[in-house]
Amino acid sequence: MNGPNSSHNNRTKVRRIVLPAALGAIGFVLMLFEIMLPLFPDFLKYDAGDVPALLTGTLLGPAGAAWAEVVKNVLFFLSGKGASGWIGSAANLVAGLALVVPFAFLARRGVSQIVALTVGILSTTAVMVAANYYFFFPAYGLAGGAATKLLVASIIPFNIVKGFISSVVMVLIARRLPAHMFEAAVPASVRLNPRRAQ
Repeated sequence: MNGPNSSHNNRTKVRRIVLPAALGAIGFVLMLFEIMLPLFPDFLKYDAGDVPALLTGTLLGPAGAAWAEVVKNVLFFLSGKGASGWIGSAANLVAGLALVVPFAFLARRGVSQIVALTVGILSTTAVMVAANYYFFFPAYGLAGGAATKLLVASIIPFNIVKGFISSVVMVLIARRLPAHMFEAAVPASVRLNPRRAQ
């Protein structure tokens, strides 16, 4: 016979699956609204799709953040909205995971959000240098000096700028979220304070 604790645990497990999925779906919608950034090529546009995954990481840790990123990118790929097809979706997934997972991992262990976000930005920048150079660029037939030039002139600064903007937006939103909104979804033993941004 299952007691009240078992029922509560089951509801918590369901919410910890549903909440990242819901925020991942919001991330997908945000991906549809792209903004051109000055000084960057036309194919590098900013979208706020990583912000919901960062919020998920603040609340549920790295697993929740990763799940939100997966949902976002699967929906985007299935929608057919991406001009670059599966390669673009895969690159976005890798970049997003490299940003949100380190951030959530550190934030869950008491590291301040500013430090955790900085590590996340550096992580996604470094990972995308390697991923683009060895996998995504060759898939587009780009290699050698042309690939290196594009990395240095555009890819590295773009990932830094994109990560910084998404981080600022996430912190501003998190500071305005009433804590009780997520108390039912996140057990007290694992809950992070979304307002903590020292």
